[in-house]
Amino acid sequence: MRRNAFLVAGIAVAWIALILGMRGGALAAETPQPIRKFDLTTIQTLGRAMYEQDREAWRATDLLRAKVSDDQLKADKLHGWIVDTFADYHVVRFVHDTAGGPEAYYDVMFGKNGAQPTLAAPPNRVLTASEAAQYRARSLALANISRACTDSYNTIVLKDPERGGWLAWALAATTDPKLIMLGGHYRFTISADGKNVVQKDALSLTCRQYQRPPAGKAGFLLSNNVVSLMPLETHVFAGLSYGLTIYVGTPDGEVWKVAQGAIQSVAQDSPDP
Repeated sequence: MRRNAFLVAGIAVAWIALILGMRGGALAAETPQPIRKFDLTTIQTLGRAMYEQDREAWRATDLLRAKVSDDQLKADKLHGWIVDTFADYHVVRFVHDTAGGPEAYYDVMFGKNGAQPTLAAPPNRVLTASEAAQYRARSLALANISRACTDSYNTIVLKDPERGGWLAWALAATTDPKLIMLGGHYRFTISADGKNVVQKDALSLTCRQYQRPPAGKAGFLLSNNVVSLMPLETHVFAGLSYGLTIYVGTPDGEVWKVAQGAIQSVAQDSPDP
């Protein structure tokens, strides 16, 4: 069946308005490079895990900055963070550069029982082999951004669910609370030792930014994804991070709804926006 004409017209008008209002210039005139594919369940799982890790990292950063001044963090050469996952808790481990190489700086522990996170200096500052590999994967991702959409990139590193290495994301970021970043993200498949990029995936062709809906307003976004036939884990991550429903159009003419960490196809003649 063909989609309802009014539905198509409404989507088209909104879509054109969003494209014309996008920052970062016109759509890139280039052919998308093939990216690594995941099934729908894995995409949802990755997006939720990215959101949880990012949320813990920001909470941990707030605790650290409440204890250590920005000037001191700079003097101590703070250089990012990694995450250790255990059965009953997670640890956000901040890493700084020293004359002897990267070392643990401060740890923030998050219990899975909902207890308040705690900040402490680690008794042993030497990174384990796995931590060192994760840190290298993070650094490797940042060093391999081929076309930056912003001066600020955040990183997330997770265990590769299908292989023995890592997945690392370099996510275009902004300090402007009115903007939503959907473009400029990269995903890297990285070897288990964190030393080699096995595959680099540009997850968009444009530096796509949207205006965030006013506070207290339920909102949704219409976007397009030209690099795969399904939404990406970054759409799940963005929907959870910004509290929005995102409708994603793909090159085969399908429309997908990403809401509250779940992805579903929008049926023909659906009453959805």
